[in-house]
Amino acid sequence: MILRYVFIYLAFYSISFGQNIVTLVSGSLNGDSVESGILEVFADPLDTLEGAIAISVTNTHCPNCVAPLVKVWSWGNHQQSYSTIDSWVPIGTFVYNLPISLITPESIGVYFLVFSYRWEMNGAQVASLTNWQVPGNPHWNDGHDIADWGLIEYNQSINEHSVYTFYEYVSGWDSVLVPSAIIRINNGVGSCDYEVGDVNGDWILNGLDVIYGVNYLKGTGPPPWCFCECESEHFWYVCGDVNSTCTYNGLDIVYAVAYLKGLGPAPVPCLDCPPYRASNLAVEYDFD
Repeated sequence: MILRYVFIYLAFYSISFGQNIVTLVSGSLNGDSVESGILEVFADPLDTLEGAIAISVTNTHCPNCVAPLVKVWSWGNHQQSYSTIDSWVPIGTFVYNLPISLITPESIGVYFLVFSYRWEMNGAQVASLTNWQVPGNPHWNDGHDIADWGLIEYNQSINEHSVYTFYEYVSGWDSVLVPSAIIRINNGVGSCDYEVGDVNGDWILNGLDVIYGVNYLKGTGPPPWCFCECESEHFWYVCGDVNSTCTYNGLDIVYAVAYLKGLGPAPVPCLDCPPYRASNLAVEYDFD
């Protein structure tokens, strides 16, 4: 049974008051535990995801607005890849203790387990990102279901505890915040599956990564998404290393800019921690 209880104390509320958010509090899946509000799970294809997760949900929007809370997994038929946790999240901050039991997909890759709520009439409208006033709702498989979310949304959820996403209204598509917490599931892949130089998690190296990296290194922006353990107890932002020095600093920014301008060589990852793909075999690079 899902247990829900009020989880309010002054220190937390001084931070969260006025915000609509969902955060991972504690728990574990397949032996991997929530740490600092983040959970990354390692599993094999057709494995059983088993465990229990506690999430904290804050709703400050409107006492009379229905707010379904859903669990969405990013594999399978979207219309069947969700369940409603609570049909109406009350005003305040609550903790939900959620038992989890799912079968991972057959295909190797990175998948996500999402906990979100929004002010709609039912869970299907939330999971499909379709407003209740849209005729014929919910609308599925239009590229804007929660099950379509990926690394960009995962990173947003870690930093903001909500996701900025397209949402369908009667007037058309609009961008809104959806309070969300997301678990990353590495299904048959290693944790260091990344694109060299891609620090913002969209799997492409371009000028946006340069801006993202500069902001991080100046202390004015969030860190890269790829916090990997390449050697025992040595964690670092491996995707930012483009000059194969096994560190991430301003020299990588200079190297990336030169490459993007056509004035320098292609990016090369750390020799000790090259990207791993679905085959679990390191991608081959020319390490000079």
